[in-house]
Order: sequence, then C-alpha cells, then structure tokens
Amino acid sequence: MTMDPSLQSQALHRALERNRTNYARSPPRVVFLKPKASETPVLFSLMNASEVAVKKFLPKSHLSRVIIRDNLSAQRLYELERRVAEKTKKKMSYFFDHLKKKFMTDQMKKMNRWRREALPVERYLESIHQNQRENDAKFKKMPLKSAPLRESDNIKKTKNIHK
Repeated sequence: MTMDPSLQSQALHRALERNRTNYARSPPRVVFLKPKASETPVLFSLMNASEVAVKKFLPKSHLSRVIIRDNLSAQRLYELERRVAEKTKKKMSYFFDHLKKKFMTDQMKKMNRWRREALPVERYLESIHQNQRENDAKFKKMPLKSAPLRESDNIKKTKNIHK
C-alpha cells in the first residue's frame, strides 16, 4: 500500500504539528534507548583471520575496508619478512656447518703434516736413545776399574811404605 507522495507529506506535516503542540504543553522528557543485546566479543588474530571473518565483525564502511586492506598488507609483509628470515637462518646454518667441516679438515691436514715432518726427527731421537741404552748396557757389563788415586792418597801410601 503505497500512498501518494503528496498525501505522505501531508501526514508527515500533521504528525510534526501534533508533536510540537505536545512538547509545548509538557516538560521535556529524557528517554534512554533500550540497550541492544550485547554480542559476545570475538577475539581474532590478524595473522590467521580470513578476510570474510574480519568483514563480518567490522561495519560496512570505507574505513573498515581500509582497515581490512591495511591489515592484509601488513600480514603479507609479515609473512614475507618471516620467509626471508627463515631463508637467511637456513643459509647461515648451512654456512656454519660448512665452516665447521672446513675447520676440522684443516686441523686434520695440519696434524698429518706435523706427523710427516716429525717422523724423521722422531727416528733420529729414537736412534740416539737406542745408542745410549746400548752404551749403558756395555758399561754395566764391564768390570769396574779402580779409580786413579788422588795425590793425597799417593802421599799417604808412600809414607806407609817408608815406615
């Protein structure tokens, strides 16, 4: 049932007149609106929220669309930075492993080189020790010779002889 636009405007005009007269007769009233049924707050993270879920809770305005786009762009940037950080971390771990292996192989090469260089010296020292042991063994087998007398001993012996 649609009313003619002129009739609608007349009805509206009459309603406004009635209200004006009512306000003039009675003192002003303070009216509080009934509270809307409070919706339970839903917590969602920007990192794992889908665009549909975000749109559901935000009002449909230009500002909300800007916020959604901004959040999505921030989320994309975060994911890119996270991927770059993970890639860098993986590269650094490979590089660290490579350096560790290189250090160990260098140490092994040094040790082998030192062994090769020390082998002739070790043989020479071993031959010297062996000669000393052989000489010591010869001296132990030889009988002890009487030690030469000192001059003071010679004088005493000669005195004893003359008596």
